[in-house]
Amino acid sequence: MATTSTTGSTLLQPLSNAVQLPIDQAARHMIPGCLSPSVCLTYLAESTGEKYALHFLVQSGISYCIMIIIGVENMHNYCFVFALGYLTVCQVTRVYIFDYGQYSADFSGPMMIITQKITSLACEIHDGMFRKDEELTSSQRDLAVRRMPSLLEYLSYNCNFMGILAGPLCSYKDYI
Repeated sequence: MATTSTTGSTLLQPLSNAVQLPIDQAARHMIPGCLSPSVCLTYLAESTGEKYALHFLVQSGISYCIMIIIGVENMHNYCFVFALGYLTVCQVTRVYIFDYGQYSADFSGPMMIITQKITSLACEIHDGMFRKDEELTSSQRDLAVRRMPSLLEYLSYNCNFMGILAGPLCSYKDYI
């Protein structure tokens, strides 16, 4: 099988050639045998492309900075606008600028999940640290986050393997 033209990683090209499947399908067939974190990370890097995997960290990192700098009063609004705007720009550039008839890794699925995680966490922090308990519904009170997560807690919530590949979205408190 000839080498596939791709904008992503070619780490699994030998496997693709051996099983005679396109590289994206060869990578997706690895997930049932995902027994170790390194195999899962290889799958993530292959299915999204190494350079696309950086988008998850950029989006999460800038959103965390927004949470720290803006403060609890308006962080949920700014995080929503940034996260959704970043997702939109990535998707538009992937489809209309970089996809010239070659396989282009679709990293928008995991980015949609991270966008949901970022915005829901910002709202949960806003509810827990800014709003009064009397203003919250019972479900908002249950999900309210009363302190700013550390960077490690935040990144582990955003990039944990259970939610980054396919979802579903869970609240930060449920994750913790």
